[in-house]
Amino acid sequence: MIRRSPPKSRRAGYSLFETLLAFALLAAVLAVLLPGQSQLLKRFSRSSEAVLAQDYTHSLLDLIGLDEAPQPRASHFAYRDWTISQDITGHPEISGFLRVTVTVFDDRGRVLAGGSRDVARGGVLQ
Repeated sequence: MIRRSPPKSRRAGYSLFETLLAFALLAAVLAVLLPGQSQLLKRFSRSSEAVLAQDYTHSLLDLIGLDEAPQPRASHFAYRDWTISQDITGHPEISGFLRVTVTVFDDRGRVLAGGSRDVARGGVLQ
């Protein structure tokens, strides 16, 4: 006797409707997640820029008084897409000392980093 298998009523795989529904769900999920990822990337970029600017500020402050005795002055110069302001003024409370202030601004004029240090007029860091 010959055995017959029962007829298959459905083919294996997904229908076109199921595939389109899966793509629509994927698109909806990505539409919700991608703007949030973009904000995280921007925030990370800004924070890494601020850390780099702070490091540059500390490096400039460490160099003051090493090669020559500092003199009171105000100067501005560019580095990367930043504007650096370096002000050396008389210390407001201690005679014989200078206050060195370095501020780093981004291309929009926002402060990225800043710092100050007191330096003896002879150039010895205190």
